[in-house]
Amino acid sequence: MVKDMFGNTLTPMKLGGFGFPQKKENKRQPVAGSQKKAVFIRQNGKCTLCKKQLIGSIHYDHIKEVSKGGKSITGNLRAICASCHDKRHILDKAKEMDKKRNTRGKNNSLGSGLFGNIPKRSKNNPFRL
Repeated sequence: MVKDMFGNTLTPMKLGGFGFPQKKENKRQPVAGSQKKAVFIRQNGKCTLCKKQLIGSIHYDHIKEVSKGGKSITGNLRAICASCHDKRHILDKAKEMDKKRNTRGKNNSLGSGLFGNIPKRSKNNPFRL
């Protein structure tokens, strides 16, 4: 049981955990050893992205992410090296942030922000910023 800062015991509600509405998310299922072997054999032991031989740390990546409805089935898995796996997730996060910022309707160019576009200082008017 969980207690709050006053020592009261908190109990989960029917909506979800401790009063928060429960989100319907796709649950990540563990990838079985037989699935990993099948994916490794299908790819001839090479990384899907850089085509190098997989030695040491092998990462099994979901092609369609679980958070977006992908499942832990052999057809949705690929074996990639650790460096390609890191690059993939860094690029995905950057694309997601770019998408979020572009949908807000703000101009992403330098000089825009809280005060809008600020004009550059000119020789004719030194007080103008």
